[in-house]
Formats: sequence, structure tokens, C-alpha cells
Amino acid sequence: MKYRLVVTGDSGLRAEDVVPGSLRWSQNGKLVLQSRASRRETDWVIAGGASLTSSFQTPPSTLAPTTQGNGFAAVADGRLWLIDTGGAAPRVVNPEFKPRIDAMAWSDGWIAVVSAGADLYVIDLKTAEFRRLARPAPDAEFRTFVPQTGVAVFSTVTRGGTHLWISGRKLASANEFLAQIAEGSLRKVEYHGLDGQSLHHMVFAESGQFRMGAAPWKDMDRYIRNSPITYADRVTTPVLIVQGDMDYVPLQQGEEFFTALYRQNKPASFVRYWGEGHIIESPANVADMWAKICAWLMRYLT
Repeated sequence: MKYRLVVTGDSGLRAEDVVPGSLRWSQNGKLVLQSRASRRETDWVIAGGASLTSSFQTPPSTLAPTTQGNGFAAVADGRLWLIDTGGAAPRVVNPEFKPRIDAMAWSDGWIAVVSAGADLYVIDLKTAEFRRLARPAPDAEFRTFVPQTGVAVFSTVTRGGTHLWISGRKLASANEFLAQIAEGSLRKVEYHGLDGQSLHHMVFAESGQFRMGAAPWKDMDRYIRNSPITYADRVTTPVLIVQGDMDYVPLQQGEEFFTALYRQNKPASFVRYWGEGHIIESPANVADMWAKICAWLMRYLT
């Protein structure tokens, strides 16, 4: 079925010229859109009228109707602008605002939340006052804003679960069990002797991540005290061990810890993937691994 766009008094506007998703209405009832028939397809024009954004080097990607006046708020050329549909030239909301604005994250026509690099700012479109909006966590994503109370809503989706934040306070969390799944990460660590030979394993243990501080022949008890297998009798949580046979960490270590748990009748399982290294990378093996992890969690968490 074909649809036809009809605008009273503008017989020259064709539906096929309208960029999908670009229709905007101003408070005074003017229709604004992006038209493929314009000099620049990304320019915003009044239906049957002039272009509103031809003066910008890069036209805004979207427009937000303002509650006062007859225009729109938009981000273009690193600034936040008020664009009037009555013929006045666009004007910067606050010329004193120095950070380069990248995008408008939210607006109700009275207040706008904009991003400038990693920072967020709340800007009053009428008074031009602004304030920085602090993120509750470095990886928190902005979701919405409540202008009546000044409350901002953020969310984080990480390996530690999904979290909902309101005004810097964590309101709700889900899937926090994901933090209990220890997954290997790709990180290049190399140590070499004076002869150029790799000292990866021994130096890594003595002064690298393990920080043992001495060679085994000088302080064997320290290695025994820090070995997980020494405390296998204290394990009470069901353990699923996943390892590739080509892992630079010897496969025997995973097998030894599994055997220690198995001999004590503790809930444990060992999954070995042939041809895999420290990280399981084959798509089929990754899918199989996560299926086994989910089945393991369903078995012991429900």
C-alpha cells in the first residue's frame, strides 16, 4: 500500500523527497523536515518555505521543538542553537559556554541535556544557565532527565550486571551473578632476559601479576601458601572450570584443581576445548561455553 503526503498549500512537496523520520512540528504548527530536493539533503526546511539550516557548516542531525517561541533547539558546529521558524537568524543559546557540544541527548523544549566529549551538561533554553551533570560511574549511559526535580537517570551494563542509577544513587540491579564468572582477557605481557629469551612464566610469577617475591627454591612455603589447590577443602561454591588445551597456562593446573574438588565430592565440572588458547575464540566453542555456563547457573541458582 502506498501513502501520499499532503500538505495544504504546498502542492510541490512530494513524499519521496522527505527523508524518513525527519518530520517535526513547531509550537505554532509549522511542519519542518529534511528534503532530498534541497541543496543539501541534510538541511532542515519549512514545508513549502525556506531552509532553516543553510547557514551551518554541518546541519544538525535532529531538531527538538521549544516550548517558548516558534522554533527548535539543535546542536550544530559544536554549539547549541535556537532556530526560529519566523525568519530570524539562528542564535547560540549561551555564547559563554566553551566546551564543544557533540550532541543533544534529551530535551523537553524547555531544558536540554547535551554531551561535550565525555561530559554531560543541563542547559536551560530560556535563561541559558548550565550545569555539569555528573555520571554515577565512568561507563554509565544517560537515559532520561526529570526537569521538575533535576533528577537524571543512568544505566550501566557491564560484566558485573545491569544497574539503574538515579541522581548518583544505585536504584536497582540485575544479573549481578555475572560478576562471579571469571573470564580471561587478552593482555600482552612479555619479559625477556639479557639474552633475549622469554622469561615469561618465572619472572611473571616472581615479580609480575603473582608477586611472589622470590624463586620457589628460596621460599617454597610461600608458593604452597598461595596455591589455590592447598585450600581446595574450603571450597563450597559449585565450580565450573573452562580451559583450552593450547592455553599458555598449563592445562594440568585446571585438571589438578578439578580433581581435588572431585575427590572431595564437591560440585565441580571441567570443560576442555581442543585447539583453544587462554581465550575461547571459536564461535561454535563460545556458543557452547555460554550454553554450559547458563545451564550451570540454572542448575545451582534456581
